[in-house]
Amino acid sequence: MSIWAAIKKAVNSNLDTPLDSLIGQRTDAANSSGSVHAKIKDVKATVGDPGDSANANGTVHAKLRNIKQDIANKSVVKSVQRGYFDKNIYHGSSEYELIPISPVNVDKSLIVLATMAYGDAAGRTGDRAAVSANFASSSTLKLVNMGNTEYSVGVEWQVIEFY
Repeated sequence: MSIWAAIKKAVNSNLDTPLDSLIGQRTDAANSSGSVHAKIKDVKATVGDPGDSANANGTVHAKLRNIKQDIANKSVVKSVQRGYFDKNIYHGSSEYELIPISPVNVDKSLIVLATMAYGDAAGRTGDRAAVSANFASSSTLKLVNMGNTEYSVGVEWQVIEFY
């Protein structure tokens, strides 16, 4: 029902009631079923003021401020560990490198790698660095050379754990 339909209904159902009593006085107490002024005060009391202090049981503004503070006080990232590895890990061999880290929940963590292969004096071309990483355990990274390089591979790694 539109606001105009509601007003028309209120006026028509109260034809004998003076308009002043329908609108009410500014001093009317907040009441959801009282005069227009009382209803407005009731809505204002429920919504509150943007300056209301955070309160989970307060006005709408207080509840929103409380939610905002809760979100601001929480972080999505629990921990970040970083390191650099530079060593020969030969492609095609069973050679790999285990790197100790602080324990993480592997189901809530990811590994980020940046790799680079170093050339040799023979000027070989066509080699590529491709290093994979996985969790050998909750406290160990396993790096494996998946490329076709036969020389040093530099790896910058990060382990990001989330809540």
